[in-house]
Amino acid sequence: MYMWIDADAWVQDGRAIDLYMSAAGREKLAITPEIDRAYKRHYKRPKPFGWTLAWKNYREAFGWRAADRLGRNPMINCGVFALHRDAPHWQAWARLLAQVLRRTQFFFAEQTALNYAIFAEHLPVDFLPAYANWMPGDAPPAFDAERGLFVEPYSPHEVIGVMHLAGREQKTHIFRLYRLGGGTVETSLRYSESRALCRRSLGDAA
Repeated sequence: MYMWIDADAWVQDGRAIDLYMSAAGREKLAITPEIDRAYKRHYKRPKPFGWTLAWKNYREAFGWRAADRLGRNPMINCGVFALHRDAPHWQAWARLLAQVLRRTQFFFAEQTALNYAIFAEHLPVDFLPAYANWMPGDAPPAFDAERGLFVEPYSPHEVIGVMHLAGREQKTHIFRLYRLGGGTVETSLRYSESRALCRRSLGDAA
Protein backbone atom coordinates (compact mmCIF):
# COMPACT_ATOMS: atom_id res chain seq x y z
CA MET A 1 0.00 0.00 0.00
CA TYR A 2 1.24 3.46 -0.91
CA MET A 3 0.26 6.46 1.22
CA TRP A 4 1.06 9.84 -0.29
CA ILE A 5 1.06 13.09 1.73
CA ASP A 6 2.18 16.37 0.16
CA ALA A 7 5.09 18.17 1.81
CA ASP A 8 2.78 21.04 2.79
CA ALA A 9 0.45 18.74 4.74
CA TRP A 10 0.95 17.27 8.20
CA VAL A 11 -0.76 14.59 10.27
CA GLN A 12 -2.47 15.63 13.49
CA ASP A 13 -4.40 12.41 14.18
CA GLY A 14 -2.93 9.06 13.19
CA ARG A 15 -6.41 7.58 12.86
CA ALA A 16 -6.60 9.36 9.52
CA ILE A 17 -3.83 7.14 8.17
CA ASP A 18 -5.71 4.05 9.29
CA LEU A 19 -8.81 5.41 7.58
CA TYR A 20 -7.00 5.87 4.28
CA MET A 21 -5.46 2.41 4.42
CA SER A 22 -8.68 0.60 5.26
CA ALA A 23 -10.71 2.58 2.71
CA ALA A 24 -8.28 1.81 -0.10
CA GLY A 25 -8.09 -1.94 0.38
CA ARG A 26 -6.71 -3.61 -2.76
CA GLU A 27 -8.88 -2.01 -5.43
CA LYS A 28 -10.04 1.47 -4.42
CA LEU A 29 -8.39 4.86 -4.39
CA ALA A 30 -8.89 6.42 -0.96
CA ILE A 31 -8.93 10.18 -1.45
CA THR A 32 -10.73 13.32 -0.28
CA PRO A 33 -12.85 15.72 -2.38
CA GLU A 34 -12.49 19.45 -1.78
CA ILE A 35 -16.02 19.71 -0.41
CA ASP A 36 -17.32 20.41 3.09
CA ARG A 37 -20.21 22.26 4.67
CA ALA A 38 -17.72 24.80 6.08
CA TYR A 39 -15.80 25.53 2.87
CA LYS A 40 -16.40 29.08 1.66
CA ARG A 41 -16.24 28.14 -2.02
CA HIS A 42 -19.71 26.58 -1.79
CA TYR A 43 -21.28 29.85 -0.66
CA LYS A 44 -19.82 32.14 -3.29
CA ARG A 45 -21.67 33.56 -6.27
CA PRO A 46 -21.63 31.07 -9.18
CA LYS A 47 -18.93 31.62 -11.79
CA PRO A 48 -20.12 33.03 -15.15
CA PHE A 49 -21.22 30.16 -17.40
CA GLY A 50 -20.20 27.69 -14.68
CA TRP A 51 -16.52 28.18 -15.49
CA THR A 52 -15.13 26.98 -12.18
CA LEU A 53 -11.47 26.14 -11.62
CA ALA A 54 -12.31 22.48 -12.19
CA TRP A 55 -14.02 23.36 -15.48
CA LYS A 56 -10.99 25.38 -16.62
CA ASN A 57 -8.66 22.54 -15.67
CA TYR A 58 -10.63 20.01 -17.72
CA ARG A 59 -10.74 22.40 -20.68
CA GLU A 60 -6.99 22.91 -20.53
CA ALA A 61 -6.23 19.21 -20.14
CA PHE A 62 -8.91 17.47 -22.22
CA GLY A 63 -10.86 20.08 -24.16
CA TRP A 64 -14.28 21.72 -24.12
CA ARG A 65 -16.42 18.58 -24.24
CA ALA A 66 -14.72 17.08 -21.21
CA ALA A 67 -15.01 20.39 -19.37
CA ASP A 68 -18.75 20.64 -20.05
CA ARG A 69 -19.29 17.02 -19.02
CA LEU A 70 -17.10 16.92 -15.91
CA GLY A 71 -16.52 20.51 -14.84
CA ARG A 72 -19.33 20.57 -12.28
CA ASN A 73 -17.83 17.72 -10.31
CA PRO A 74 -15.91 18.62 -7.15
CA MET A 75 -12.15 18.78 -7.34
CA ILE A 76 -10.57 15.64 -5.89
CA ASN A 77 -7.34 16.63 -4.17
CA CYS A 78 -4.39 14.35 -4.91
CA GLY A 79 -2.24 15.84 -2.14
CA VAL A 80 -3.23 13.03 0.23
CA PHE A 81 -4.30 9.56 -0.89
CA ALA A 82 -3.77 5.82 -0.40
CA LEU A 83 -3.65 3.25 -3.17
CA HIS A 84 -2.59 -0.39 -3.35
CA ARG A 85 0.34 -1.21 -5.62
CA ASP A 86 -1.80 -3.58 -7.71
CA ALA A 87 -4.71 -1.17 -8.20
CA PRO A 88 -5.53 -0.30 -11.84
CA HIS A 89 -5.40 3.44 -11.15
CA TRP A 90 -1.62 3.70 -11.56
CA GLN A 91 -1.59 2.72 -15.23
CA ALA A 92 -4.69 4.78 -16.01
CA TRP A 93 -3.26 7.83 -14.26
CA ALA A 94 0.08 7.51 -16.07
CA ARG A 95 -1.65 7.08 -19.43
CA LEU A 96 -3.92 10.08 -18.90
CA LEU A 97 -1.15 12.29 -17.56
CA ALA A 98 1.00 11.49 -20.59
CA GLN A 99 -1.96 12.41 -22.79
CA VAL A 100 -2.39 15.72 -20.97
CA LEU A 101 1.31 16.59 -21.14
CA ARG A 102 1.38 16.01 -24.88
CA ARG A 103 -1.36 18.62 -25.13
CA THR A 104 -0.34 21.18 -22.51
CA GLN A 105 1.54 21.80 -19.27
CA PHE A 106 -0.02 23.53 -16.27
CA PHE A 107 0.03 23.37 -12.47
CA PHE A 108 -2.97 21.08 -12.03
CA ALA A 109 -2.08 18.63 -14.79
CA GLU A 110 -1.54 15.55 -12.63
CA GLN A 111 -4.55 16.27 -10.41
CA THR A 112 -6.81 16.83 -13.42
CA ALA A 113 -5.63 13.58 -15.00
CA LEU A 114 -6.51 11.71 -11.80
CA ASN A 115 -9.89 13.44 -11.59
CA TYR A 116 -10.59 12.36 -15.18
CA ALA A 117 -9.74 8.76 -14.28
CA ILE A 118 -12.22 8.93 -11.40
CA PHE A 119 -15.15 10.65 -13.12
CA ALA A 120 -14.75 9.74 -16.79
CA GLU A 121 -13.25 6.27 -16.56
CA HIS A 122 -15.08 5.38 -13.33
CA LEU A 123 -12.18 3.74 -11.53
CA PRO A 124 -13.21 2.59 -8.03
CA VAL A 125 -12.84 5.21 -5.34
CA ASP A 126 -13.74 5.72 -1.69
CA PHE A 127 -14.30 9.41 -0.94
CA LEU A 128 -13.24 10.37 2.58
CA PRO A 129 -14.58 13.26 4.69
CA ALA A 130 -12.89 16.65 4.62
CA TYR A 131 -11.18 16.21 7.99
CA ALA A 132 -9.00 13.56 6.31
CA ASN A 133 -7.46 16.34 4.15
CA TRP A 134 -8.48 19.69 5.58
CA MET A 135 -8.02 22.87 3.53
CA PRO A 136 -7.73 25.79 6.00
CA GLY A 137 -7.71 28.29 3.14
CA ASP A 138 -11.30 27.29 2.51
CA ALA A 139 -12.32 27.11 6.16
CA PRO A 140 -10.06 27.71 9.17
CA PRO A 141 -10.49 24.94 11.74
CA ALA A 142 -11.68 25.57 15.26
CA PHE A 143 -9.36 25.03 18.24
CA ASP A 144 -10.20 22.70 21.12
CA ALA A 145 -8.00 24.14 23.87
CA GLU A 146 -8.83 21.42 26.39
CA ARG A 147 -7.44 18.72 24.12
CA GLY A 148 -4.91 20.87 22.30
CA LEU A 149 -6.34 19.87 18.92
CA PHE A 150 -7.62 21.52 15.76
CA VAL A 151 -11.15 20.40 14.94
CA GLU A 152 -13.90 21.00 12.40
CA PRO A 153 -15.50 24.44 12.83
CA TYR A 154 -19.00 22.95 13.06
CA SER A 155 -20.47 20.30 15.32
CA PRO A 156 -19.61 17.59 16.12
CA HIS A 157 -16.13 19.15 15.80
CA GLU A 158 -14.40 16.06 14.49
CA VAL A 159 -10.63 16.15 14.98
CA ILE A 160 -8.73 17.22 11.85
CA GLY A 161 -6.72 14.23 10.71
CA VAL A 162 -4.50 15.86 8.08
CA MET A 163 -3.94 19.62 7.82
CA HIS A 164 -3.10 20.61 4.25
CA LEU A 165 -1.65 24.09 3.70
CA ALA A 166 -2.37 24.02 -0.03
CA GLY A 167 -1.55 27.31 -1.73
CA ARG A 168 1.36 29.67 -1.15
CA GLU A 169 -0.53 32.07 1.12
CA GLN A 170 -1.62 29.37 3.57
CA LYS A 171 1.98 28.66 4.53
CA THR A 172 2.56 32.16 5.92
CA HIS A 173 -0.96 33.19 6.90
CA ILE A 174 -1.88 33.87 10.53
CA PHE A 175 -5.33 32.36 11.10
CA ARG A 176 -7.84 33.60 13.63
CA LEU A 177 -9.56 30.49 14.96
CA TYR A 178 -12.74 30.12 16.94
CA ARG A 179 -11.95 28.54 20.30
CA LEU A 180 -14.43 25.97 21.55
CA GLY A 181 -16.04 27.38 24.67
CA GLY A 182 -15.57 30.98 23.52
CA GLY A 183 -13.00 33.43 22.29
CA THR A 184 -10.46 33.22 19.49
CA VAL A 185 -6.82 32.39 19.04
CA GLU A 186 -4.41 33.52 16.34
CA THR A 187 -1.79 31.16 14.98
CA SER A 188 0.06 29.91 11.95
CA LEU A 189 -1.03 26.42 10.96
CA ARG A 190 2.45 25.29 10.03
CA TYR A 191 3.43 22.22 12.01
CA SER A 192 6.01 23.77 14.36
CA GLU A 193 4.01 26.87 15.29
CA SER A 194 0.77 24.96 15.74
CA ARG A 195 2.44 22.32 17.92
CA ALA A 196 3.76 25.08 20.19
CA LEU A 197 0.23 26.46 20.56
CA CYS A 198 -1.16 23.03 21.40
CA ARG A 199 1.54 22.38 24.02
CA ARG A 200 0.87 25.73 25.67
CA SER A 201 -2.84 25.01 25.67
CA LEU A 202 -2.39 21.65 27.34
CA GLY A 203 -0.07 23.23 29.89
CA ASP A 204 -2.66 25.86 30.74
CA ALA A 205 -5.35 23.17 31.06
CA ALA A 206 -3.19 21.19 33.48
